[in-house]
Amino acid sequence: MEDLVELHMVGVASRRKCKGYSCSTKSIFRKVIDYKANHSFRAEVSSMMDQIDVISVFLQDSLPRDEPSQVESSSRENNLLGDGRNLPPTNSRVVGADEDIIGMERDVEQLLSALMSEVSILNVVSICGMGGTGKTTLARILYNNRNIMLHFDIRVWVTVGQEFQTRGIFVSILNLVQQSTSDELTRMDTVDLAEMVYRCLKGKRWLIVLDDIWSIDAWETIRICFPDDRCGSRILVTTRNKNMAEYMSIRGHIHCLDYLDEEESWKLFKRRSRLTDAELNSELGQIARKIINQSRGLPLAIVVLANALRSKTVDEWKSLLSDLQTTETSGFQSVTRTIFLSYNSLPSVLKPCLLYMGNFPEDSKIGIDTLCQLWIAEGLVSEKECSEGKSPMEVAEQYFDELAARNLVNVPQEEISNNQSFRYGSIHDLIRDSCLTKAKEEEFFEIVMPGSKNHPKDSVFRRAIYLEKHEAMDIHPYLGLQLRTLLFFNSIHQSGEKPVSVYPWPEQADLSNLKWLRTLHFDGVDFRGGKLPPEIGNFVLLRYLSFTDSYVEEIPSSISNFLFLLTLDLRVRKLCRVTIPNVLFKLERLRYLYLPLKFRTPNHDKLELDGIKELEILENFDTSTCNAGEIFTLTSFRTLVLSAEGNLKDLEQIFKCIESNANHLRKTSIDIRNFDCYSKERLSFIAKLLSCRGLHTLRLQGRIGKELGGRISESITEIHLNGSQLENDPMKKLEVHPKLRILVLEIEAYRGNKMHCSKLGFPELRSLKLSKLYNLEAWNVEDEAMPQLSTLEIQNCRRMKMVPEGFKSIHTLSELKISMMPKGFRDRLRKVDGKGGEDLHKINLNCTIEFGSDDPWPEYSIDSAQQNSSFGETITDFPSSSSTKTRDFARSSAAAPPQIEWEKSVYLQ
Repeated sequence: MEDLVELHMVGVASRRKCKGYSCSTKSIFRKVIDYKANHSFRAEVSSMMDQIDVISVFLQDSLPRDEPSQVESSSRENNLLGDGRNLPPTNSRVVGADEDIIGMERDVEQLLSALMSEVSILNVVSICGMGGTGKTTLARILYNNRNIMLHFDIRVWVTVGQEFQTRGIFVSILNLVQQSTSDELTRMDTVDLAEMVYRCLKGKRWLIVLDDIWSIDAWETIRICFPDDRCGSRILVTTRNKNMAEYMSIRGHIHCLDYLDEEESWKLFKRRSRLTDAELNSELGQIARKIINQSRGLPLAIVVLANALRSKTVDEWKSLLSDLQTTETSGFQSVTRTIFLSYNSLPSVLKPCLLYMGNFPEDSKIGIDTLCQLWIAEGLVSEKECSEGKSPMEVAEQYFDELAARNLVNVPQEEISNNQSFRYGSIHDLIRDSCLTKAKEEEFFEIVMPGSKNHPKDSVFRRAIYLEKHEAMDIHPYLGLQLRTLLFFNSIHQSGEKPVSVYPWPEQADLSNLKWLRTLHFDGVDFRGGKLPPEIGNFVLLRYLSFTDSYVEEIPSSISNFLFLLTLDLRVRKLCRVTIPNVLFKLERLRYLYLPLKFRTPNHDKLELDGIKELEILENFDTSTCNAGEIFTLTSFRTLVLSAEGNLKDLEQIFKCIESNANHLRKTSIDIRNFDCYSKERLSFIAKLLSCRGLHTLRLQGRIGKELGGRISESITEIHLNGSQLENDPMKKLEVHPKLRILVLEIEAYRGNKMHCSKLGFPELRSLKLSKLYNLEAWNVEDEAMPQLSTLEIQNCRRMKMVPEGFKSIHTLSELKISMMPKGFRDRLRKVDGKGGEDLHKINLNCTIEFGSDDPWPEYSIDSAQQNSSFGETITDFPSSSSTKTRDFARSSAAAPPQIEWEKSVYLQ
């Protein structure tokens, strides 16, 4: 019925060319039913309605009289999910917020001893055990142990996985060990990457965790990059294969994880179920103990059971116990059955949502916005299920919250601590395996992998194809006429890392048969020549179209045929400049639009968007290529990410748009370039922007002058100031802001030489970056300032001598990054011959200190400065140039106009 109606809608729309024509489903359906000339269409619809009536009568006669119908049951579930009464509060992000170490105390002690032993040669320490025993949890506890942090100079965590990619592993290590851009690494072959890893590790004491390694091949291809300098370095691996552990750990230590005993299992269950003591001591508790005993002491099974049973009645618990006791099962079968029990206990609306996550490659970090939009496009989140005032996206996010609350979805630690929306999630290998089993059983979707010889099933409507650059695939047999969903994943896209390579699209691939396609997703695909296959323009029923991190340079004008399109994701590779035809305004149903970072129209005019009245998410809108006045006409924004040149008229339009959408904006980011304030009018606009209700992130490049004016809106959580040339200490104004979480001051954002952070200032600040504040000499931080600070980066502040004393009271600091700082500053934070530098006592023991690999600036004598200007000096030893090269700006700086000063700062970048 859906296929028939939608194709007819496309036909009617193509015949009606007037601009005012609306493609509303209800209005068109009414018109086509009354369209007497189309007898064939009416006959087919009538026939289908007769079949539906027959099915309805059959179901009513078949269901027991004392049980509610499936439709009624589903409706109740939808209502519960819709009004959020059975969901965790939206601001409560506590699921999995801490690692469970129940039953692992002795394991931690033994493994610490192995990792920190006095043996100097390189050793491999292995943790082995079946899936769900807590290998990764134990490795993470060790990785974050304060003694481990102090013992090793470098720590690196790499998830290997079953479908490992050697190149991806090397890139992951380099991203953590040294500061390299992805573009630099893309140009290097695998051998060069291995050599670079070897050089970065050589001469240091390091710990590398290889999580979830499956094969000897994976080990043999990556072991060459690990030098043995007899520094006491260690490799910690987790694996399900004991033979694999024995092969790698010939001279090392093998630690096999046992199951939890009965008391440890019960303790973990109590912690995760959150039942009261009264409940645990009642009949409910007695049944729970018997159920937990059926988990065979497997931590994953206990956690899943605890969450599945949390909302059950005594009778339901008895039923679950009876089901678990029906047959004798092994530990693995027990956890699988436990996962299926948890799956069966889900509301019907959540079951397909969980199964759908099995489409993504193993160990993927799944973007939550992407996942929710896929659910919506697939019809898993029907608009009928949306309660009054909630959009499909909000309901989809509630679905995700519920899955996370049941511990079926993993949420990273940094996401749990952030009160804002989740950015990404993942699922445990065993849960994913169960999803694949269930999906195969129900023919819900099918996965095709490199080397796959499985014959495609015509009855499967969804198909995910995993691509591998170095292994050509004949994908044509899998492009069947019946497909509604086709997902292409670059298999090197591991653990959320961007692919370092793209898969060349096979020229013989023919997409012309995909008549009924609703969802089309390309991840890391290289469309040769930058042009898409021409047959893509025929997919008139598409709801979702994405080219994430793919190589695309031209979008065809036939995209205007996609009358049902909800999501258009054009976040292609950064190096691409995409030509977009000026037809997007015709996509009246579009809700989620992600533009490329760089794009243009064929005639170099501005991209028109004013026809898209339902747009909720708009990212990478740029006033240099789009008309700022048009977004003011759009009133449904939830997310707005845009950048603008310093045109005051455009910025006023943007300000009005944000203000008018403030009540429902969830994420708003504006990046303003070249906005120097040399007039009262422009200064007053900055004050007005800072007080803007609905703005969350502000990035501002340009001179402000004496100080930040006006009140700062409580909605703002992130501020980046670049080249502001503030004369007064900005901390005095910023530190009283109660909700500021991220602050970046860079490239002469502040030109003073003293900076002060008061007691209890910055109560919510999580991340602080100070970069290229060339005059800053003294930074005073009072005790109890920045009590939530997690990450601090200090870069190229050449006159700073030391870390402030007040950092002794910041116990939350977990990462300190030092780059391009004088040698004296660095030495105060380094360990030399096992002894800490003068400032090391100021940093808490759980904090990782990371030094940039670039050459340090030389010591700078403050007394030698001729004037209080970062340019009134002779700068030598630029890291990117020979030390014999010098640049003398002193002669011209005194009388230099502002534009010349700005050019100097650009040079210093």
